[in-house]
Amino acid sequence: MLKFKKLLKVKFEAIINTPPIISVWNIWDTEHPEYIHGSRTLKDGPKNSKIYIEKENFYLGLVEQKFPILTFITRKSLMFHYRDKNNDVYQWSCYLGIPIVQKFSVIKILNDEYKHVVQYIFQLDGLKKFLSPLIELYAKSWMKKTWQEDLILKQRYFKFLKYGFENMKGLPEKIEERENNNFEENIKMPLPKTGLIKIDDFNFSNLNNLFD
Repeated sequence: MLKFKKLLKVKFEAIINTPPIISVWNIWDTEHPEYIHGSRTLKDGPKNSKIYIEKENFYLGLVEQKFPILTFITRKSLMFHYRDKNNDVYQWSCYLGIPIVQKFSVIKILNDEYKHVVQYIFQLDGLKKFLSPLIELYAKSWMKKTWQEDLILKQRYFKFLKYGFENMKGLPEKIEERENNNFEENIKMPLPKTGLIKIDDFNFSNLNNLFD
């Protein structure tokens, strides 16, 4: 009997020096995707992100993204992120009617080495399962590009945190104070915002103004 459901799994791994909390920071930095990932050759980077609700361990947003090459086609997808006690982050979304769940995890290998693992699972129903090879190829390309674009952000932020950097404050003025071994205490979710993303009508803070 022909099965009409397939789970396509795609994985990306890399070893760098940044711990799990830096991965969480990168994902919770909801203002960066449009500016860091939005200028790709295929014009398929995310645009116009909106955040509806954001807390320490979860947030819900709406992401707009153009179809690769066929840039006149735009899709919008709700994205829900959940952070567990191990700083693993899970993301649920839907791309052109295909449900997707992602997991971002970081495993310590040595004192200064961590393995970052990004996993995508696509739920392909019906005839969509025949698109599996194409989706896998595109997903691997997307993972690699996103990783490369985010890498410099993660490593630079981690470096400055160890020098005592604080969000919206910068580095300590005195050189002798530029050392911080407890940098994780300075990373609080949700992150402070610069105002690049405007508060949407459907943001949780505005709902009382919409409903009777």
